[in-house]
Amino acid sequence: CLQPLFIDMSLEKDKKWEQVQIKAFKSWVNSTLQSKGVAPIDDLQKEMADGVKLIRFLEILTRIPVGKYDKNPFQRIQKIQNANLALHHISDKLGVKIVGVGAEDIVDGNLKLILGMLWSLFRATRLKSISTTGASAEDALLTWVRQMLADYEGIKISSFKESFNDGLAFSALINKFDANLLDFSGLNKSSSAAEDNLENAFTIAETSMSIPKLLDSADLLAGSPDERSVILYTSLFFHAFVAAEERRKEREAAEAITKRRTDLESQLESLEEESSEIKRQRQTLNDRITNLEADSEARKRRQEEINKLLADLAAQLEALKRQAELDAEKLRQLQEKHKALTEQAEREKLLKGDSEEARARLLADLEELQRRSRDTAGEKESLDELVRKLIAEGKRLDGVIADLEARKAALQNEIDQVRQQLLAEQNQRRAALRNALQLKRELEALRAKMINQGKARVGLDVLKRNLEEHIEELYKWRDQNNLTAEDQLRVFDVEKVTSDLQDKQWLDQLKYLDDNLQKENKTLLRIIKLKDSGLRLRETEVKSGWLFMKGRKDWKKRWFSLKGFTLFYYENESAERCEGFVDLNKGCEVVRQKAVKEDDSAKKQWPLKISVGERKLFVRAATKKERHSWYLFLASRIAHLNYLKSAQTAVESNNPFRLDTRLITLFASDVVNNLRLDHRLILAEATNALARTLPAHDETEELSLSNSSIDDASVKPLGEVLEKLNCKVLNLSHNHITSVGAEDIAKGIATNISLTGLNLAYNKIDEAGVAALAANVAAKPQLTVFDLSGNRITAVGAKSFAEQLGSGQHPLPEVALAYNQLGDDGAEEIAKLLRSNSTITTVKLAGNSIGNRGAIALASAVASAPTITTLDLSDNNISADAIPELERALKGHLVRLNLSGNKNLAGPTVGNLFNTTSRLPELVAVRID
Repeated sequence: CLQPLFIDMSLEKDKKWEQVQIKAFKSWVNSTLQSKGVAPIDDLQKEMADGVKLIRFLEILTRIPVGKYDKNPFQRIQKIQNANLALHHISDKLGVKIVGVGAEDIVDGNLKLILGMLWSLFRATRLKSISTTGASAEDALLTWVRQMLADYEGIKISSFKESFNDGLAFSALINKFDANLLDFSGLNKSSSAAEDNLENAFTIAETSMSIPKLLDSADLLAGSPDERSVILYTSLFFHAFVAAEERRKEREAAEAITKRRTDLESQLESLEEESSEIKRQRQTLNDRITNLEADSEARKRRQEEINKLLADLAAQLEALKRQAELDAEKLRQLQEKHKALTEQAEREKLLKGDSEEARARLLADLEELQRRSRDTAGEKESLDELVRKLIAEGKRLDGVIADLEARKAALQNEIDQVRQQLLAEQNQRRAALRNALQLKRELEALRAKMINQGKARVGLDVLKRNLEEHIEELYKWRDQNNLTAEDQLRVFDVEKVTSDLQDKQWLDQLKYLDDNLQKENKTLLRIIKLKDSGLRLRETEVKSGWLFMKGRKDWKKRWFSLKGFTLFYYENESAERCEGFVDLNKGCEVVRQKAVKEDDSAKKQWPLKISVGERKLFVRAATKKERHSWYLFLASRIAHLNYLKSAQTAVESNNPFRLDTRLITLFASDVVNNLRLDHRLILAEATNALARTLPAHDETEELSLSNSSIDDASVKPLGEVLEKLNCKVLNLSHNHITSVGAEDIAKGIATNISLTGLNLAYNKIDEAGVAALAANVAAKPQLTVFDLSGNRITAVGAKSFAEQLGSGQHPLPEVALAYNQLGDDGAEEIAKLLRSNSTITTVKLAGNSIGNRGAIALASAVASAPTITTLDLSDNNISADAIPELERALKGHLVRLNLSGNKNLAGPTVGNLFNTTSRLPELVAVRID
């Protein structure tokens, strides 16, 4: 069967041990790069030569930024500088002394020295964790193997070169890892079964333990394996055991969290039941209180009515008493008068004949008075009786009222006690609820910790790197501007921050770094605003010149001067007093308008519209160049001010915001040929600012925002101004753009006339986005570079892609759809495109789950297409059944065929591929099983 091969007909065959090292270290490097979303490498010699991938590998490996380096080196000196940075990082941060390896060796692709460097790195990072006090990493690893296999009879571990040749040691390690994977007791332990034991162990380790096959059983059987390869391969077992132990601990932690969660939920349910019972009791007491208060109110009203009746009766009694006294006085007077008349009558009885009549009248009056007196006495007695009864009733009612007051007081006391009890229960309930909420928050924190445990360290590294980069920018700005003594004395100690992080939990580390980042962010914002304030106070003139301003009736020639962030206009150049001004910090907007001709003159005028709210100022420049210059200065300063406003708002709201000094520099730049803002978070505020200022930079040919966490909301402003940009290359790869954002980009492409290259690789675009993009790309013959690798494109999207770009012979040198979800159906659609578009030279379809049907369709199309020279079908599901058609394709114009990573590629027909390579400069065919 095939072993890992790299056949280059123009070079001598490499040594076999070097091939093992290449495979081992390439796998290690790629797994490290891909953990951070960095594209893997195919060739250690070529792709590490510029130092970029090597630096990214070291930054991920050490979690420490290397510093500023050239991300797109073209000259040899730039590549050497990158390589020097990497070597210094290895020696300074890892303490690894690389002897005999210089930057030029890496740039020149010295394979032997590159492999030696990677081996030293591997020993320092992967084997170091195995070593114990007083022992080397290799000896410690060998000791670990002895300890793990101490219970296995017939296995003696003495050295890496001799103790692993029969496969029993590897088999025992697998059995120790998981007895279900391999039955060690059932193995044939004779020397004749050594090869089978080795191959079986290699296969199980790869499929079940994710340990790639790095060793050749033939070398082990011959007793001549590369010892470093055996050490490397064995160390992967150690790390597999460590990873399994970590997973076990994570499972136990998860189970503990689940149990605690269940307990907390039970406690919460009990607290809710207690809360419901307290509410019910409270309602009952409230009802009793309401009833008692109503009863008390009714009794009060009755008492008031009785008191009023008593008052009325007392008044009547008093009136009767006064009448009785008057009648008694009158009776006494009449009696005295009667007595006097009687005495007089007796004396005058004989003298007057009418005295009897007078006496009779007096007697009658006396009797009437006596009768009335008797009646009055009777009424008085009746009234006295009534008064006595009323007094008795009043006393009774007083007793009732007193009883009611006593009952009311007792009830009020009971109510107060109930209220106190209720208040105590409420306080207890609140405390219980607070405890429950605290437990719930702890539970959520534990959940978050579980979810984020895998991402926590990544977030800390990114935050720490952002903080260090931010501090570097802060110092640069501080050196360039006059600051207060306080700012000059402040020095950010990275070592102190690193030391402070050592004893903190990762959540505390995250908060600590974020607090420091926001603190320095505020400082940087203050520095920039101080500089802006200085410009305003000094009224530094940025630009001045003659422009025509529209008045009420006609156009007037005025002298305009941009000082700081205010645009003044004067009657003439020497005038001291301005006629008016426009404050750019008041929501100002500036727009270029279509050129116009003045009257019948052939000379064009170049207008600008400056708006502040509803107010508008129309000006014209005499030349297009002058208009562009004013537009650039105004648009850049408006973008600068709006960006700082967004930063200030975020800071005041305690929202995370990373002030990007690259944008501040852009706003102050007159000429920007290439704008690269890669590998740092770009928020919507930043893209809004870019959308304001980029249309003023007609000279910008390349805009790159790769790996900047751009989403649909962030890319929308760029899509809206894309038609106004003159850039030729737009790179938005490695972001979070979905089909929604892709459709916004497609709308911008529809009206853009300059774009020649569009890179949207490694986003989240599906068939809807592909359909919109392909339709507009097809209408732009100058747009010849179109990369959609690493998205979510299915066969439906591949069909739209092929239909739009297959018709009309749209120039498309490269089909870049690697690492999508095309499958065989999608591959057949791409095969149709290859037949219909004769401009294609390169086809990249790696990692698309393409099987034999799709591979045969593609190979057939390539065989009939004389222009295609490169076909990449690596990391798919192709087997030996597709070999005949691939063999036919190799006989055509194909220069490079990549079939690496196709695990099912095996069988006697595979060898036919190598019989057809007499003119094939490069063939990559890797079998992994």
